Amino acid sequence: MKKTEKAVCAIAVLLLSCAMEPDLAFDLPPSEAGTPAEPAPMERAPLPTGEEMEVRIAERMAAAAAEARAITDAMPTVHATSQTTRTAVQQADGTYHECFSELPAHRRECRSHFGRRWPESTIMRRQGDSTAQRDATQLVLGRIFLSEANWPHDERRDRYFPEQNHAEIDAPAIYQVLRHMRRSGETLLGAARRFSPHVSEAREATGRRRMIWIARLQLDCDRPIGFPETDHEGNTIDWDDDGYRDRCESLFALAQRFLDGDADEPWADAPLVTWGGRCEDAAGACDDHLGSRRGLVPYETGNTANRFWCRPGPGCNGPPLEIASVGE
Repeated sequence: MKKTEKAVCAIAVLLLSCAMEPDLAFDLPPSEAGTPAEPAPMERAPLPTGEEMEVRIAERMAAAAAEARAITDAMPTVHATSQTTRTAVQQADGTYHECFSELPAHRRECRSHFGRRWPESTIMRRQGDSTAQRDATQLVLGRIFLSEANWPHDERRDRYFPEQNHAEIDAPAIYQVLRHMRRSGETLLGAARRFSPHVSEAREATGRRRMIWIARLQLDCDRPIGFPETDHEGNTIDWDDDGYRDRCESLFALAQRFLDGDADEPWADAPLVTWGGRCEDAAGACDDHLGSRRGLVPYETGNTANRFWCRPGPGCNGPPLEIASVGE
């Protein structure tokens, strides 16, 4: 038999075996066989019901309340003494309890307050007016203005930024940061504890002499324990005659005006999220690298003692900033 005939016979035997045993045949995928493949149906998670959404919201708010309680529990005792009591500032609420109510309607009403431009004093009244809470908030806000923008007539600071020697210039931007970064259900004092823990008594200011006496300053504006007896040139400082009491009272009055909505509203086009020391200020902190590391943009606020930062986005178009290395 010729080779050609042998090949034909072999092919015929193979075809016959495949026809008799169909399980040996290969099934081509539909796409390769010329038939379009149907996409596998996507499994979508069922939308949560209203009750499930309320449960989730309640869980998130309970977690926020627990975090606020943890901050309060971690607060030091009065001025690092052995006393177990806490100051009025430490006892003031960091959250509005109504926002964490078991009743959904109460939670919704509370959260709605934080999306409005209501004065802080109005929100406090809606949540149950408390003189102690209002006093503590006014006190801490005034302390922050002082600690972040200094007293007037500081000769050492005048040498570098004589026009930046007034807390009133920084106050609107500081207030905007605290208001914008306040969490839902959080008091302004709660936000202040996160941004300025030393002067809000959420952390001890041990070893930081200036912060220690600022944290002891009270609304009566008496000379706080630890305030320096002399200036950097050795001249005696008189709390009353040198105008420090008057300046103290003016800062607390400014803080109250912001809480009442009577002071100038913050003027930034974009929400400001934090602040820090300008690196070009040789007498202050150098924090520019911290904002840059977080991907924030410096916002031009004019002659403020601090540099303020916003997140990239609409309205946040700050000037180019050459970040100096720490220590330069």
